[in-house]
Amino acid sequence: MSAVLTLGKPEHLEKLFAMVTSYHAEAGITLSDEARIAGVAPLLEGIPHGIAYLIGPPRSPIGYIIITFGWS
Repeated sequence: MSAVLTLGKPEHLEKLFAMVTSYHAEAGITLSDEARIAGVAPLLEGIPHGIAYLIGPPRSPIGYIIITFGWS
């Protein structure tokens, strides 16, 4: 069995936002929708600080991976 990873793009915002919101509810993380969008949207637009992948078919993903890059 294999899973498909799809690089997140701006058109995936709605699906990714729904999954992030669900995770935040489960983990007890309190943020406004505006703050969530401000945190996730740049990752889909290609900023150099991180990346988002959808797991499964892009039209109905089963999960996501967000990787952020840092240096000092």
